[in-house]
Amino acid sequence: MKIQKILFSTKFKELNEDSLRSLFVLKKTGLKQIILLFVIPIDEVGFVPYGGFLKDEEKKLRKIAEDTLNKWKEIIIENGIDCKILIEIGNLVQKTILVAEDEKVDIIAVGKRKRSLLGKFNFISQNLVDLVRCSKKPVLVSKFVSKYEYKGEFITRLNNSVFSNPLIATDWSEPVSKSLKILSANSAVIDKAYICHVVEDKLIKDRSNDEITRIKNESIKRLNEYSDILRKNNIRSETILLFGKANNEIINISREKNASMIMIGTTGKDLFEEMLLGSVSYRIMESSELPILMIS
Repeated sequence: MKIQKILFSTKFKELNEDSLRSLFVLKKTGLKQIILLFVIPIDEVGFVPYGGFLKDEEKKLRKIAEDTLNKWKEIIIENGIDCKILIEIGNLVQKTILVAEDEKVDIIAVGKRKRSLLGKFNFISQNLVDLVRCSKKPVLVSKFVSKYEYKGEFITRLNNSVFSNPLIATDWSEPVSKSLKILSANSAVIDKAYICHVVEDKLIKDRSNDEITRIKNESIKRLNEYSDILRKNNIRSETILLFGKANNEIINISREKNASMIMIGTTGKDLFEEMLLGSVSYRIMESSELPILMIS
């Protein structure tokens, strides 16, 4: 799947312009248009009990959005990519999904993760959770600047080459096939891809050595099949089989290999189960310093 049209849904958080610029490299593989979307929250311009709008407030917010989006539009066009601006009023998640479907975009790009008031802990906003759960389109969670601790050192990372060294975290589900198609169609911007599978401890607990060997060999076989698909599309790749806790192992290997992005599927569980049990994909989206491409 070539990425020809991107919906960039923004709330004008810090460094969003840099996140936007990091997508320009896809022009090499056929990116034709970026749609800039700003959604004015309904509770900021609506009032009750009559269900009307605060016209002056709407005009003010719309003017602020237009000023910024028009500057970004100029930058996009200067880089040879078409641009369209949309300013909507309503629910952020609902409007983003509707626009993505109406405009037939290939992926949705959204801003970076949220931080706690003390700036020490990262967490994902409810809007982002809802968007990833409900969207039929892949969602790229941009994180242009990230700060994290690794092996006792505090590191500041710039994620300005998102597609150069992607890591696919696979659990053998359908989203993996979609990930391979996305990479294969955009091979010109990829230096090397990593394909990783983690055998969870609970899967091999109390199993015999023969059973563990069978699981290991079957996993290696599947990883090699994925690697062959990329190789046929002129993409260098490396397969990685790990044992342990999936989210920890995936984040650690992404750092060890200096991956530029993590591609991972969503589980499709309901919200209660996701939040209660903790999905691997959501934990990685929350904890990793890298951009995450979530694929349903």
